[in-house]
Amino acid sequence: MNTKPLVSKTTSLLRLVEERIKLKRELEENQKKQHRNKEPQDILVSVPYLHKDCIFNIIVRLPLESLQTSRFVCKSWYEIVNSPTFIYAHLQRSDIGLIFLSPVTKGLPSSVVGKTSVSSVKIDFSVEAKVSELQSMPVHHWPLIDPPSLFYIKFLEIKDGKGTIKEFHTTCMGQIRATFNGLIVLDNCMKRRGLIVLNPVTRELKPIPLGTRSSPNHESYGLGFCHESKRYKLVHLFQDDLRYVGCEIMNIGSRSWRVVDGPPSGLFGWLGYQPIFAIAALHWVPNVDHNEYIVSMPVDVEKFEKIPLPTLEEFMIGFLKWGDFLVLCPVNTQTKWMCGS
Repeated sequence: MNTKPLVSKTTSLLRLVEERIKLKRELEENQKKQHRNKEPQDILVSVPYLHKDCIFNIIVRLPLESLQTSRFVCKSWYEIVNSPTFIYAHLQRSDIGLIFLSPVTKGLPSSVVGKTSVSSVKIDFSVEAKVSELQSMPVHHWPLIDPPSLFYIKFLEIKDGKGTIKEFHTTCMGQIRATFNGLIVLDNCMKRRGLIVLNPVTRELKPIPLGTRSSPNHESYGLGFCHESKRYKLVHLFQDDLRYVGCEIMNIGSRSWRVVDGPPSGLFGWLGYQPIFAIAALHWVPNVDHNEYIVSMPVDVEKFEKIPLPTLEEFMIGFLKWGDFLVLCPVNTQTKWMCGS
């Protein structure tokens, strides 16, 4: 009886089993090493039972400086950080501040300003370069940027009664049309008669069409957040030659304006003051100097209303948002009127 082929077959089977066991052990060891080398945030993402709301409540507490990198941890975090709901929630937790533009040539000697090139300016993110990239515009078609017309976007943080200027390391050429909750509406200098909605923290931007054409001081843009739809709304008021004031609204995320009923005739004397969003509504100072009322539009119902002011001798020159209050500022700065929600 010949048993040699049987023995050989058995030996080959045992060797195959041993190799598979060895391979399995090596795989387990590699997985353990990878787990030990993981960053805390990677371990957090891999936990299957951690609800998305929990991750939302953790990320929303991060400072501005950490959001730019945190959104690239994974796809889930990217979607959270770039959602309108997260942007609104994060900025509601932020300190009071002011977004403003500062010329890149500010502080340079006059003999250097005219010779300064864009390449010599420290820029981490350029609005115009990003717009050109989104529009697939060839580099040789990009317009020449004159340094004196280039601006840094900066943020004045007010905390404990002290102001600190923070850098977004972002530049733009367009002027600011409206701001709210850290979002900025800028002129699109890469396309005539266009606008850009920019989040300087995440550096996400969206070109949008301009509203109905009007001359300076005869139009006004206001940005607000609608709690019902969880969307940002851009409101545009414009005045024609007959002094009729029309209104159109765009939901941020869409690319079309829709016409709504404007304010009653004679309610506005001019549109030179930017509105303030507070108490779920946009508020305008309707006249240049003396004002007996303000004009408000709740963004949920999109209807204009006239709100009388206290009868005082001072002329009201503007207002600002302070927490849940709208603070009206007369010429006599020792007097302040506060309207709460």
